[in-house]
Amino acid sequence: MTDLMRGMRAWDGKSVPREPGVCIEGAFIHEPTYRFQEIMSSGFAFPSMPDVHFSVMSNKNASIKGANGIGLLESVRLAQRDAGVLGLLGGYPYTFLRRGKRTLHGLWEGEEVLSRSTRDQALRFEWQLVGQTGNVARPAHLDISLSTRVRNNRVGAARTSAISEEQAVALWDRLLEGVKFRVAVPGATAASVALG
Repeated sequence: MTDLMRGMRAWDGKSVPREPGVCIEGAFIHEPTYRFQEIMSSGFAFPSMPDVHFSVMSNKNASIKGANGIGLLESVRLAQRDAGVLGLLGGYPYTFLRRGKRTLHGLWEGEEVLSRSTRDQALRFEWQLVGQTGNVARPAHLDISLSTRVRNNRVGAARTSAISEEQAVALWDRLLEGVKFRVAVPGATAASVALG
C-alpha cells in the first residue's frame, strides 16, 4: 500500500497520463512495475443508443488450467451440444452472424462470436483471449462484449434497439479495434498502444 500511495497524485479525469499506472476517480497512481494491475473491468453505455452496452474485462493472474483454458469457440460448441443433449425447446437459442478467430493489433490471438438471440432478437457480440497467467501484455483472460436491447442491465429486456444489425457490427468492429493499452507495457506491439 505504501508503494501505491507514493505514486498517487491528483488527476482531473480529463487529461490522459502518458506514464504507466492506474487512473481512478480523482487520482492517478504511477505504477511502472505492473505488479498491482491484475483485474480491470469497464462498462460503457451510450446516451444516443441507450440499449447498447459495451464492456471490457481483463484478468492478468487468472488460472487458464482445465475449464478456465477453454476458448470462446469451444465454449459455444459445448453449449450447442448441451442444448441438443438436454432437448431444450428450440435448441441452441442463437443464430450466428460471424464467428472465428480474430487477432487484434498483432498481439491478442482471440476468438469472436457475433450472434442474435432467437428468443428476444438481442445481439450479443463477444471476443475473448485466453492468454498467459501473469503476462501483462497477454493477460490470462481478456473478454470484450457488446449487447443490444439492454434495459435495467438485462440483455433482451428492451423491446427495440436503437441500431440495426449492420450498424451494430460496424460499431463493434470500430470499438474492438480501439481497445488498446494507454501506454506501452512489456511485450506490447506498437499497434496495441494508444499513446506511443
